[in-house]
Amino acid sequence: MWYGPVLKSLRSSSLFVEVSLIGAKVRASLSETLFLDIHFDPTTGSYSYALVDLTSPYSGDKRILGWDDCPNPAKPEPKR
Repeated sequence: MWYGPVLKSLRSSSLFVEVSLIGAKVRASLSETLFLDIHFDPTTGSYSYALVDLTSPYSGDKRILGWDDCPNPAKPEPKR
């Protein structure tokens, strides 16, 4: 499964206090209220990431940062 190497890599890092599989996502906790969620979409082969802070004063979405590696068809890939 996709999450095996991800779990192993995150667990070998001293950055996270806990790394676990929750449903279809990997959660890497920095503290009790701050964590990184990693999702994999097998149809596109891409990952998405969200940094979540449960202490955020905003109601609803607690994501403070989110990104993915899926190509955006409206935006051309940068030339190397």
